[in-house]
Amino acid sequence: MAWLFSLSAECGTQTQAELFLGYFQKLSWTLGDGKKITTVPELMEDHDGNWWCMVVPLGMNENLVESDEDTPQIREIGNLLYGSLQNAPDFRYALLGVEVDLFRTFSELLADTTITEQPSSFVGLVLAESIWDMINRPEAFQLFKPGYFWIPFDHDYFCK
Repeated sequence: MAWLFSLSAECGTQTQAELFLGYFQKLSWTLGDGKKITTVPELMEDHDGNWWCMVVPLGMNENLVESDEDTPQIREIGNLLYGSLQNAPDFRYALLGVEVDLFRTFSELLADTTITEQPSSFVGLVLAESIWDMINRPEAFQLFKPGYFWIPFDHDYFCK
């Protein structure tokens, strides 16, 4: 079975999601193995009326995660996407991984006690500081960039 590897960011408004999309439309990288990776972002609205941008990296085995052979490539792309997220326009929360599109609506995120009780279930989750405050500043989160906190991932995380 193949899985889709992507970055999903909940941006709140359509305008903010469009700014986020515009930033990721311009990105591309050449990986250590010489493969060229481009990003294809797309906008979605969830059932709460909030806007998302899903960023799919293209160029990695048709973007399907199928075997351990993808491990180094996925790690490298994951690092590049999180690095790019540090310079991205504002968003409310984001997660990179396999099948993470619309992983939690805003209301679901605020109601999900797993984030504070079992933060390892949300490795890689990046929250705007205002949302981190709303969920009582769980200790598992560390500074990602000014105004944002995250649960850092282990470099082998993408291949579990």
